[in-house]
Amino acid sequence: MIISHVEATLIGGNDYILADNYHGFASLAIEANFFAYNNENEPQYLNNILKFINRASAFKLNTEVTQNETNIEQIQIAQNIRRLENELLALEKEPNEEQKNKIEIELFENRKLAFELSFKNQSNNKINSENFSAEIKISDIQTNLIQNEAFTAYHLSETRLYSLFISKNEVKINSTEIDKKFTDLITEYYKNLKTASPNLTNSAKKLYSYLIFPFEKELTTIQKLIIIPDNELNQIPFEALVYKENNEDKFLIEKLSISYNYSAFLWTKSRKHEKNTENISFVGFAPVFLDGKTEIATYNPLNYNAGLQSEYREIKDGKYLKPLIYSEKEVLEIQKLFEAKGNKATIYTHNEASEQNFKENINNSSIIHIATHGYSSQKMPELSGLFFSKNTENTEKNITNDGFIYMDELYMLESNADLVVLSACKTGTGKIAKGEGILALPRAFIFVGIPNIVASLWKIHDEKTKNLMLDFYTHILDGKSYSEALRLAKLKQIENGELPIDWSGIILIGE
Repeated sequence: MIISHVEATLIGGNDYILADNYHGFASLAIEANFFAYNNENEPQYLNNILKFINRASAFKLNTEVTQNETNIEQIQIAQNIRRLENELLALEKEPNEEQKNKIEIELFENRKLAFELSFKNQSNNKINSENFSAEIKISDIQTNLIQNEAFTAYHLSETRLYSLFISKNEVKINSTEIDKKFTDLITEYYKNLKTASPNLTNSAKKLYSYLIFPFEKELTTIQKLIIIPDNELNQIPFEALVYKENNEDKFLIEKLSISYNYSAFLWTKSRKHEKNTENISFVGFAPVFLDGKTEIATYNPLNYNAGLQSEYREIKDGKYLKPLIYSEKEVLEIQKLFEAKGNKATIYTHNEASEQNFKENINNSSIIHIATHGYSSQKMPELSGLFFSKNTENTEKNITNDGFIYMDELYMLESNADLVVLSACKTGTGKIAKGEGILALPRAFIFVGIPNIVASLWKIHDEKTKNLMLDFYTHILDGKSYSEALRLAKLKQIENGELPIDWSGIILIGE
């Protein structure tokens, strides 16, 4: 069954149904191995549990990344499919039947080639469960951990929460019975954070008891926690969970630096990325939209499906994009921080912050910063993306450089950057797909090889985000890791009396 699922996954294919099926299969396998481990105490059962949690965390993305590394022909066809689909999307604004027919014929041919190649791979049995490079073992995790780090991966079945804790020298598996009340608790915690509710502490403590308390003793010597969430856990920040220390309520971020990833395999892969600590360079983009007259309807997403208009409510003022008055100051001040340390820093603001300039310059710096409006569609994740300044031209050559970069367009980019900061609303959120995690923009950056992404889980405050980002970069330039730099920036927010809504939703995926 593992083999058939892996073989059926094609880069760019709409096969999330496979991930859903696999998640259910993985739940049964994890339950069986948990039972066997409790009876026989054999380490192999823990490795089996990790294997199934890993694949059921991001089944499709794991497979895509693996195929991207091993099958050049397949990735080229997939990129052609994405490019052609994006061009069809762009034509919704100004229909051109002749051009549309031409693209549709080419798209059909590429889809046919993709199917034939997938069938050929299956016939030749090129992929199997033993040599599939997304395979992961506990020893792989421990090798990549340093002494003060720990790794926790979660799996939600219909009736149980499984959590696997791994440190440099310890492994522990926990299983807790759950029901609808647990899902309701996740929702309550999320809503309490977003509304700055006085009930936050209560729900944060309850959720802590499920998610962190089983490993509380093991965390006494740990300074950093890597988290692989599952299903609904993808939409919440663990940073604002509350625990007691010396009879005082504290946020988890006060004890630990925290980072996330989509799967164990993708995390270990990010650890192999060689970080350039000597020549850190920066490129920033801030379209600002200061004139308040950037009409959203002129961008392709709304023209493609008017039924999605309601999903834009947080970023629009009437029919226009809301101005981001602090975003220009944000990139300007970050540029000064880098230059003061002798590092290269380039910024593009207002009309210069175009989609075309973004695509042409993201391979020139180790850190990419995008301060703009992000759009995350729950109904149609493929229409999620980032807003840039609009080009005045719309020729066949730059038909997709329309000022809005779709998630599928991001998959086609090339970059050697070490970090992308999406300083925009809801860039880390999206549709939750069982077995796949959250269908959000960071997936695309991970796919193209960028190992670290800072994203947001909800609408973020323009000015407060600017202050947090300045502190974040100050600590990076002082030599701190990304997770510790973000933690220190959040602690400064707490010291200043800012509420969790203003700092906890900005998370690090990677490291």
